[in-house]
Amino acid sequence: MFVIIIEFLLEFLLEFAGDLFMDLIIHGGSRVPWLNRAATRVLFALILFGAGAFIGWFSLLFFPEAFVRSESLHGISLLVTPVLAGSAMAAIGWIRESRGRPAAPVENFAYGYVLALGMALVRFYWTE
Repeated sequence: MFVIIIEFLLEFLLEFAGDLFMDLIIHGGSRVPWLNRAATRVLFALILFGAGAFIGWFSLLFFPEAFVRSESLHGISLLVTPVLAGSAMAAIGWIRESRGRPAAPVENFAYGYVLALGMALVRFYWTE
C-alpha cells in the first residue's frame, strides 16, 4: 500500500512540475498584448493540452516506466493526478491573487487539469 502511495506522489510531482514549467512560460508571455487578445479559452486549452502531451512525452525520456504499476489500479492516474495537479494550480493562483499579484490563466483548476491530463494520457499510453 505504501508503494502505491509513493507511486501516486511521484506521478503527481511530475505533472505538477510540468504545470509549473508552463506557468513560468505563460507569465513571461502574458506581457505580450496581442497574445492575450488572440488566445481564446478553447484555443488556450488546446495549446495547454498539447504542451502537456509534449511534457509527458519528454518525461518518458527520463521516466520510461509507469509510476503506478498495479494491475488493479491501471489507469487511475488519468483520474487522480490531473485533479490533484489542477487543484494545486488553483491554489497557486489563489495564493498569488491573495498577495495582490495577477494569476496566470493556467493557475486555475480547469487549465491545470487540461495540462496534467495531456501529460497523463501520453504517459498512460506509452509507459511500460
